[in-house]
Amino acid sequence: MVYILLQWSIHHAYTGDSMTGWVKIHRKIDSWEWRTCPKTFSVFIYLLTNAAHKSFSLKGIELTEGQILTGRKKLALCTGLTEQNIRTVLQRLKSTNEITIKAYTKYSVITICRWEDYQPSTVELTNNQPTTNQQLTTYKNVKNVKNVKNNTYAFDFDLAYSLYPRKVGKQSGLIACSRKIKTQSAYDNFIKAIKNYVTRINSEGTEQRYIKHFSSFVNCHEDYIELPQSEIPADLQLIYSCICGSIPLGSLPAKEKDHLDKLGGFDSLKNRTDFEVRRLLKL
Repeated sequence: MVYILLQWSIHHAYTGDSMTGWVKIHRKIDSWEWRTCPKTFSVFIYLLTNAAHKSFSLKGIELTEGQILTGRKKLALCTGLTEQNIRTVLQRLKSTNEITIKAYTKYSVITICRWEDYQPSTVELTNNQPTTNQQLTTYKNVKNVKNVKNNTYAFDFDLAYSLYPRKVGKQSGLIACSRKIKTQSAYDNFIKAIKNYVTRINSEGTEQRYIKHFSSFVNCHEDYIELPQSEIPADLQLIYSCICGSIPLGSLPAKEKDHLDKLGGFDSLKNRTDFEVRRLLKL
């Protein structure tokens, strides 16, 4: 397979760092449906070469690889197009699942779908290049990449990946796991979050293309560990706390015990995921 290498060297608008590196594009982009639309093609290339190449937080928003925090005005300024052009282009790219967009009050986070197709861990060059340039290492930490390949992590993240419902973003996801998950309790919560997420997408009938990439899920998995206590109605709080192990079964009032028995009993519920328990309690 032949790839076109696009190099960027721009001032990183988010971190203030000088950002140099590569993205790759297969020559089959010449048959891409938007290839003959200069405005759409231009904006997509801009997004590729300006997307985050590592995870970081900006303005309280966590960005992962392949995401960019921007807006129509900035995109118009950087590409020379009008805001109406940008609006049309983004709708086109969304319609063919090239990107997804999450809107905030003043900004939007644009995520490039299949980011790993454009930003591999290493890119091999031709033999005509100098030896020192034979391989270009991208943003990934070399030591972490070796750990992924050799599976030398303290916890079984391969098991976690095998449980995850969408097999995209494995390598960057495993690296993120090694950075975020340092204790047994954190690992147990991570596995619990995956099971809760799987139950949720199954119950909602979520299409495969809308399931988060594994690397994206790692960075937000805390949202799926358990339901915030403030969201639980007071009359169900005791039952929920008992199932979660916060209070002993013996301290549960008779009324709540009867309710618990109607739901199947403590033994049948204690091993359920947090999401399943909430659904049974109609939270």
